[in-house]
Amino acid sequence: METRSTFFCHEKYMILPEGNTTRYMSLENDEYRAFIKTENSWEVSKLKCQNKKPYYKLIPVKTIENINKN
Repeated sequence: METRSTFFCHEKYMILPEGNTTRYMSLENDEYRAFIKTENSWEVSKLKCQNKKPYYKLIPVKTIENINKN
């Protein structure tokens, strides 16, 4: 699998407002994994295209630490 610097939703290529360090991995039609660079690590989110602005939905993927807290 490869990652890209853009994702394709609503008939155009887009990027997240977080900046150009985010990488996107295409999973299937209209669904991606977004790897968002933070100061010290990477956050992973599920990105799903939608028909209303901003034309995508971003859902954070829980880490082991997040799951163990609950």
